Amino acid sequence: MSTHQRQKKEYFIYTIVTTLIEEGVLAAVVLLVLPRFGLDLPLWLLIVLMAAWAVHSCIMYRLGAKAIARKPAVGAETLLGARGKTTTPLTPEGYLRIGSELWRARSTAGNIDEGCEVIIREISGLTLHVMPPESEC
Repeated sequence: MSTHQRQKKEYFIYTIVTTLIEEGVLAAVVLLVLPRFGLDLPLWLLIVLMAAWAVHSCIMYRLGAKAIARKPAVGAETLLGARGKTTTPLTPEGYLRIGSELWRARSTAGNIDEGCEVIIREISGLTLHVMPPESEC
């Protein structure tokens, strides 16, 4: 079982258990606590409240499952295939900018001039191994 599948299964179980606990607390409040304060709610209202809470839990589960399924937005693996622009000539080493970050880079395709767009092909420690897109620079 992949990590993603395991996370999704764990999230599903967690959602069911927490929803059952929340429903139980709601029923206890309506049936045991509120009558002590002179508030007697009819059974049909409890059923409506529990159904509404179940719908709310389903919606929140769907949103949470989408968040778990998303690819990571941070980390070195997100840089692979990204494009950056050289800030110094890569002869074969220099620096490039990706977004607002400055990275050390090594060209895998010979020397690359300053200001050229490059694609990240590999990461070794904190050095990005890059090459220019086809027929550029």
